[in-house]
Amino acid sequence: MAWDILSKAISAQVNFPEFKVPHVFAACFCDIKEENVLTKKTIRKTWNSNALYNEIKNEHDLSFAQVREMHNRLIQDPGNLNSLTDAERLKVHNIDSQGGNMEVGDIVIYEVNEGGGRKKVIEQKMGVRLGEEVWLAVFTANLSKEKIIVKVLQGREEVVAPVDTPVEFMYSTERVKEVEIEVDWYYQRLLDQDKNNEIINKDIFKGVAITRVSFEDLGVLDKAQKTWKEKIENCIRKKAKLYLEVDAHTKHSAEGQCKWILYCGGQERDENQFWKGGITGEDWIELLAETCSLSSDSIKQMAPHASKANIDKHLEGLKQACSDNEISTCLRKVHFLAQLFHESGSLLYTSEINASNEDYGGFKGRGLIQLT
Repeated sequence: MAWDILSKAISAQVNFPEFKVPHVFAACFCDIKEENVLTKKTIRKTWNSNALYNEIKNEHDLSFAQVREMHNRLIQDPGNLNSLTDAERLKVHNIDSQGGNMEVGDIVIYEVNEGGGRKKVIEQKMGVRLGEEVWLAVFTANLSKEKIIVKVLQGREEVVAPVDTPVEFMYSTERVKEVEIEVDWYYQRLLDQDKNNEIINKDIFKGVAITRVSFEDLGVLDKAQKTWKEKIENCIRKKAKLYLEVDAHTKHSAEGQCKWILYCGGQERDENQFWKGGITGEDWIELLAETCSLSSDSIKQMAPHASKANIDKHLEGLKQACSDNEISTCLRKVHFLAQLFHESGSLLYTSEINASNEDYGGFKGRGLIQLT
């Protein structure tokens, strides 16, 4: 089976062997992206006058030069002429620079892009900021529907936790040190939701346990202890190296086989020969100190036209709104603030300016987000 994995912006097809026993062969921090897939459709038209080129331009937005280039290239491949009769092939020849050598009945061949659906791409992520969401992906074999335990551990040097010990992270709205994920749940969700089969490569999620988490600044705010941000900024490398530990215990293991599989990124086999991989360090992630915290400076960067007076006026309210509504990650804050800045004219307006009360039945939009 092949997974289309995009790692460090390089697309690769990675073929993994078939295993007869439950197995974990990779785990990483990643993003899931979606891309449109375009396919080429070859079109054949019969020339009767130069008006044909205007017809093509109106229909497919292609200039004469583009049609000529494609036609002259495509007819060099005999495969593009297979559908033509012998008589029609005699009507196929290069189009000159002005198109003046065309005669009635000559055939013009060109290509257009057609929507070929969408595809998902798993892109390995090598760095993440405090407050930013990231996916944890575990690639398995023969573990479908099994629940596995994933932990994030501090590696290399002590920064936010002692080396090789779990660190806390946010899963949904909970602060946890481990998360239980069912293998294939995301794949099954795609099958249920994509009834029209628009996503053409759903199978890359077969055997994958995946979920989304974020790393908040979970340090104790007591003056006697440093926050995560302070710990990261004070260490030599200005980053915390983290890696994944996966416990894929399964009750279905046959007698005599190992009862669970332990995968630790960045480590080697232990004395019990539990399989561990990723000694190249490719599955580590760097936790950076930059955060998406709201401040006068950060809001000014996002909304450069907002005045300092208006920023200071609404800052505490914005922080409270984020806290009350679980707008805790960078992505959530960006979506929330982008809409709010748009509706309020960069924090300038707190009520509708283009409508009267009568237009809204006496309930004119108010507040930074202009709710009626």
